[in-house]
Amino acid sequence: MINRRIILLYLMLFVYIVINNIMMQSEFVYYNSIIISPLLLVTIVIYTYFLLPKAQRRIKYKYEKIQNVIIIVFIYMIIYFLSGLIFGYSYSIYSKDLLTLIKNIYTVVIIIFFSEYIRNKLVINSNDNYINNIIISIVLVLIPFNFSYFFRNIFPSIVGFKYIASQIIPSLIMSVTLTYLSRKCGLISTLICNLFLGLIAVVLPILPNIPWILSSLLKIGLAMFLYFNINYFELMYDRKYHRYLLNKNTKSTTILFIIVIILIMFILKFFKYYPISILSNSMENTFSRGDVAIIEKFDKRYLEQIKINDIIYYKKYDKLIIHRIVNIELINNKVIITTKGDNNSDVDSWKVYEEDIIGIMKGKIPFLGYPAVWLNEVINN
Repeated sequence: MINRRIILLYLMLFVYIVINNIMMQSEFVYYNSIIISPLLLVTIVIYTYFLLPKAQRRIKYKYEKIQNVIIIVFIYMIIYFLSGLIFGYSYSIYSKDLLTLIKNIYTVVIIIFFSEYIRNKLVINSNDNYINNIIISIVLVLIPFNFSYFFRNIFPSIVGFKYIASQIIPSLIMSVTLTYLSRKCGLISTLICNLFLGLIAVVLPILPNIPWILSSLLKIGLAMFLYFNINYFELMYDRKYHRYLLNKNTKSTTILFIIVIILIMFILKFFKYYPISILSNSMENTFSRGDVAIIEKFDKRYLEQIKINDIIYYKKYDKLIIHRIVNIELINNKVIITTKGDNNSDVDSWKVYEEDIIGIMKGKIPFLGYPAVWLNEVINN
């Protein structure tokens, strides 16, 4: 039977999201962030407190889990800030005068506290299944979301893809993890986790200038690690099946996690060999658009080993090209390479020099690159 009070709560959240987005586009945006939006959330919280059933749940290893959440988040923050030693640091975009700092902290804390309280109430009063957990996670992600700004200024451009990949996807994955934490650890764990993550940019004057894709992977990695850690405690609880579950589930999830990390590192070019998607048909008959070419990173020490008919991956005039070598010349002790696409009638009009070469093709995988081709078409359109 559908809980009508839960449905009413979802409707109230929907109304809040609509009103919040309207106010964010109005002249009352400042008052919305410090007065209107918090009052609306307070109204929803009061409803959840007094009208939703006060269900009690016994949480296994509650305080041990909370302790682990604190340790994991702390380790994440250490890794995050140490990354600045590699990528450098930049000043936070938030103003650091005292009144603005207090206002920003107040806004972040209010939204996080009320959101996590509402999440916890929804979790307590909903069945533990994937659909309910995903719905709760999506709704909580949408609470601070600015739809109008996104569709007007971000979505139609390349910036839109970057924003989705760097903000929306990690936030959604983290929200799913927070819903899981709320169900398995209680309200305190999600508050600790979300407050730490939410207050970093607001409180600190400098932040690591980490590339957006690595920042996204770091957030996703945090969410996955939190899930696996709490899941480990769940497996440990049932002592009767402890050995069986630990050997079967923990090992399989660990292996899966390692495989995912290796694949991500492979795609991000951490290894000597890495994949690239073919976006054109200039090399058709050797490989086609939508294939994936396996590239070996170029080492300048082995320049003299490059020979005619090798297929090289290089950058010329800000374009990435993968073509076959048809001629090699040595002029004034400088190697000058001429390339040609197998499907082109003429050789390329430019010359390739040592500093242009990125890698050498060593193999291919048919059709695997089509998702990248379709994504490229969407971005270009």
